Amino acid sequence: DFFFQLSQEKILKIMNMVKNKEVSIEGALHLAQKEVYAEKDSPDLLTGSQFNFSIYKYKHYRWQKRILQIDFNTKTIFNFEKGIIKKQFPFSQVKACEDTERRRFSIVFHGRQDYELEAVSLDDKRKIIYLLSRVIQSNSYKRPEESCSRRSAEYDVIHEGLLDLQQNSFISTEWVKYLVQLREGELTLYCIGLGRESKNAHSVTNTINLSGGDVSVSKENECGTFSVQTKEHNYLFRIPFTVQNNRTEDVSKLQNEWVSLIERYCQLCKGTSLSQEGSEGDTSSEADYENVTVALNEEKEEALYFGLSSATSDLNKPLNSWTKPAEGE
Repeated sequence: DFFFQLSQEKILKIMNMVKNKEVSIEGALHLAQKEVYAEKDSPDLLTGSQFNFSIYKYKHYRWQKRILQIDFNTKTIFNFEKGIIKKQFPFSQVKACEDTERRRFSIVFHGRQDYELEAVSLDDKRKIIYLLSRVIQSNSYKRPEESCSRRSAEYDVIHEGLLDLQQNSFISTEWVKYLVQLREGELTLYCIGLGRESKNAHSVTNTINLSGGDVSVSKENECGTFSVQTKEHNYLFRIPFTVQNNRTEDVSKLQNEWVSLIERYCQLCKGTSLSQEGSEGDTSSEADYENVTVALNEEKEEALYFGLSSATSDLNKPLNSWTKPAEGE
């Protein structure tokens, strides 16, 4: 828990800021996160502009060692192999970052295949995901008008609450507590409780993208549990028993609320995606229609200029020539 890694003085300061409505719960978590990084990590993680990490990329049925460079100067992510740039991705192409098992994680891009990588240590993985969350956040602030997966401002939060997320390791399975926020197109997870086995093993922030059109949500048999399935992962959530909801009826009500809301926005984003694909497919017909309109207008102008008799003969020609291809379609 990030709050309990801070001094009592800093905890009280942040809690008073929340009480006085100076920051939201989300803002308090980010502030606590920043304070912990400032104490534990080198200042470069917060103020630096270029970061290099040794990572492994799965290719040709084996893991190959690479250097992952996140450069905030050029706003580009580079993949180096033996000092040679193999790939480079503008920040604008980064769609999401998924925290997977052990030291592995995935970078999700717009319009290209996901990158499945493995860090050399859990600490490196935590730093990489933190930096990638900064990249994703900067994208959402720059282009708030774009697709529903990009919005992350506080006022866009549709629903939020505490949920337990199941996380597996070699030796055990445990539930880790997260503050989960539903926005249009994404679920944002802020880790606020880490078990003893997973200390420092998971990122502070994780984003589940709902706008890909291939995401589904379903209730599980166990009371208060539900799962969110993406193309790559299955996330199992549980409604935690608290003082506020300590009855089975309360837990079931919260479960239904989460499932129905997530399902609604998955369908909304899927419909948006399909309509965009449809409009892209219709561009050629729209262009043909514009060409026909322009041609007819030109013929009409000529007809008016040369007189009524010539207008009749001239207009018949282009109308026939334009209508025949349309019938064939």
